Amino acid sequence: GTNSLLASYSGDATYGSSTSAAASIVVSKNDQTISFTDIPNKTFGGSTFSLVASASSGNAVTYTSTTTTKCTVNSSGVVTIVAAGSCSISVSQSGNSTYNAAPTVTKSFTIAAKALTISGTTIATKVYNGTTTPAAVTVGSISGLIGSDTMTATAVVANYALANAGTYTPVVTYTLVAGGVGLISNYFTDTQTVTAVISQASQTLTSTFSTATLRVDD
Repeated sequence: GTNSLLASYSGDATYGSSTSAAASIVVSKNDQTISFTDIPNKTFGGSTFSLVASASSGNAVTYTSTTTTKCTVNSSGVVTIVAAGSCSISVSQSGNSTYNAAPTVTKSFTIAAKALTISGTTIATKVYNGTTTPAAVTVGSISGLIGSDTMTATAVVANYALANAGTYTPVVTYTLVAGGVGLISNYFTDTQTVTAVISQASQTLTSTFSTATLRVDD
């Protein structure tokens, strides 16, 4: 701020008292900077974690999430993951009578979708019919959902390698279906190979008999 200075002299036996004209001195505020450690990427469903940031002035910093649909942050710098996607957090320091406001620093990180596990998928046994088309598939149980999220899945089975009777391991591709709670974008499933069997077809044998007449001569 601006300060005014006056010099005065009370006088002595030789000189009388005097006062100088006011002199103004401007004292500028100090600048400050923010140090903010990079944030590692996370996965949906992960635990809360703390940010590391500070101002060179020693004053407390303020944390703000600019993507609250993906993550939130409290006044202590503790982050809560909300959904998969990109999250950005800004750190600021507004300054005071001694320090100017610090330039805001923003860091971003990625929240990856969480992998779900599907166990117990089965493919019905198919009777040989000369094609590689798969039989009906029954999707198994899903594990790995967070909180009260609910999901189901549909499956598509790849054609068998051959049409012959035997055992195969076709690839099964899943598609998640949202339940009443939870976003599909927060999860993914990997493809699987599932055992499938083509059994031998039954054979039907048909015989044709001819009637012979035996003639006996007299």
